[in-house]
Amino acid sequence: MNRTPSYLVHRRSPRVIFLAAFASLLILTGCLDKSGELGVGEATKVDSVATLLSGVDDTAFRAAFTGINDYRYTRYTRTEQFDTDDYLVAFRENVYRAGWEEGVRQINVQQEDSAGTFDFGFFDRFTSSNMSGLDPVDLVQYLLPEDPPYLLGRNREKYEWRFLPDTLLWDTQARVIEVKARRFKGDGENIRKVRHYVDRTTNELIAMYLERIDLALLFREESQFYVHMRRADDGKLVPHNTRFQTHIRTPFETDSKFRTVSTYYELEPIPSVGSATVEAASEDGVTQGAVSSETTGEARPET
Repeated sequence: MNRTPSYLVHRRSPRVIFLAAFASLLILTGCLDKSGELGVGEATKVDSVATLLSGVDDTAFRAAFTGINDYRYTRYTRTEQFDTDDYLVAFRENVYRAGWEEGVRQINVQQEDSAGTFDFGFFDRFTSSNMSGLDPVDLVQYLLPEDPPYLLGRNREKYEWRFLPDTLLWDTQARVIEVKARRFKGDGENIRKVRHYVDRTTNELIAMYLERIDLALLFREESQFYVHMRRADDGKLVPHNTRFQTHIRTPFETDSKFRTVSTYYELEPIPSVGSATVEAASEDGVTQGAVSSETTGEARPET
């Protein structure tokens, strides 16, 4: 068998091989696209999905946390802190029962458990007070601003828009619409990924998942939010599951990782309280409701 003499074989230097590989990588990732514009087909898809998402009814979703005050309910919550290797440092669990008694809103701690010591460091003044609060935190304001930046015309092409397979949330079939920041084109956007879960029957928003990155002078925060609403027996949307997770990176300091999850259950609609009942309670001083580690009272507004 004849073989080509070795001196006739063209040998490529490592430098040539590296440059060729790097050029191929640029082509594959689209870095050599000088225009930076989307193709006609992709731009049409973006506008189509964005228009559909703009038409989703989010009214009940936005009002769900306010509406939960019309029910007696039980809320389980667990907050955890992890170290840089994801080992659990501390946790706190609570079970609350909320409702109205004689025109006064009551929140009672039914169960509590904890272990370890939370270390919030620089962020102690912002986070420790939230942990001791008895009222649920309305996460919708963090998930869904009045004008989501990715829906604005000038920002739409900074994101990838696509439909994911339908999913079942509680007993509702939901369409899933994902919006994800494009590589390079959307690198400067705080919101990195959003998933919208839309009731196929009513076209109402019933759940959202969001990832965002916020940069500050002294730290970088990577956050994840998830909120799932479900229908109560009377048909209104109310909170079901919520999850918030944050990873705070600070130069020359240990990373801080926190996660809080909550579940709402045992909902019972509360009949409307007449103004006479509220006034009578006020005269007795009941509406002032002593605040303690176990109970808080708040006057129910007139209906």
